[in-house]
Amino acid sequence: MEHTFIRFIQQLFQQRRGILSAVAFIAKVGYWLYLLYGAIEWLRPGSVAERLKRRHTLLFCIATVAFGSTISFFLGRLWKRERPFVQHADIEAVIEHDANASFPSNHSMNSMAASLMLLARGNAWGLPFLFWSIIVGASRVVCGLHFVTDVVGGFLMGAASTAVVYRSKAAKQVVERVAWGYHVVTTIVRTWWRGYI
Repeated sequence: MEHTFIRFIQQLFQQRRGILSAVAFIAKVGYWLYLLYGAIEWLRPGSVAERLKRRHTLLFCIATVAFGSTISFFLGRLWKRERPFVQHADIEAVIEHDANASFPSNHSMNSMAASLMLLARGNAWGLPFLFWSIIVGASRVVCGLHFVTDVVGGFLMGAASTAVVYRSKAAKQVVERVAWGYHVVTTIVRTWWRGYI
């Protein structure tokens, strides 16, 4: 069933190579948007309270992605589901990819985890990124890299990871210490540098 769906979608795009190229670009580098956003938010100026709040949120995003990725790593060792382009000769891998485990879609899992954590932390960018995570997941299916269930499974694992990390007291303590530690160290270095020059 899923094989038939992917094959149908790919045939649909055969005559629309321009659109397929755009989809392939999203499948390949769509997650970089999260990294770019994170770098900008981490470095963006503001009051100490504003910067600490933003960095807490970003560290929570990193923690939830790390937690989900750890589970995904072990799951991939227990059950190595072959990717669509490996299982079926008539499905094209639109972008080059290793023939590693297909389930879950890590791109889908991590983008969903980060988006939901942004929402949970009251960040207005959470909703746009939530929609973007769906686009990224869909692009991975169109490009023959994942089955639909890989993407849905990734979304569910991302949501579960967010719920666990968001409620974790240990994660909160680590985030607070890292954020404050970074703030203290950079303040000391900045003060020393200004005195030095």
